[in-house]
Amino acid sequence: FVALDKMAPAVWEAAVALEDRNFFENPGINVRGLLRAFASNIQGGAVQGGSSITQQLIKNVFIAPEERAQQSYARKIKEVILSLEVTRRFPKEKLLEWYLNYNFYGNLAYGVEAASQVYFGKSARDLNLAEAAMLAAIPQYPALNPIDNPEDAKRRQGVTLQAMV
Repeated sequence: FVALDKMAPAVWEAAVALEDRNFFENPGINVRGLLRAFASNIQGGAVQGGSSITQQLIKNVFIAPEERAQQSYARKIKEVILSLEVTRRFPKEKLLEWYLNYNFYGNLAYGVEAASQVYFGKSARDLNLAEAAMLAAIPQYPALNPIDNPEDAKRRQGVTLQAMV
């Protein structure tokens, strides 16, 4: 576990840019993303996420593993309610810190510090912008990491860097 102020700012900046651009302003949920995902799902389109960083944290920490695998409205409603509540109770910086420390980054790396060591052989405080961007992209698709899938990891890094502009 590493405190937010002990990691390179690019680490959390990349995560926010890629996952939840309005993280610091939203109430714990991404209303626009949820509505877009709901509309797509209702119309029979591709299943979309629409989850905020806080919702992803809730799913990873408070939702049972067997329930996480299911895409259900009941689970999504539970995530929304819990996300609103934890956002009310805790500072955004603490939620972001927890999110970065509980994410799975592939190759048995849980948390940004473990991932930094596994993929770059250094602490999260020492990551440069390119490395931070690559790490930020891994939790969405843990198999697309620089060890197992370097070309796709590089492509995802580019997506993150573009989101940061």
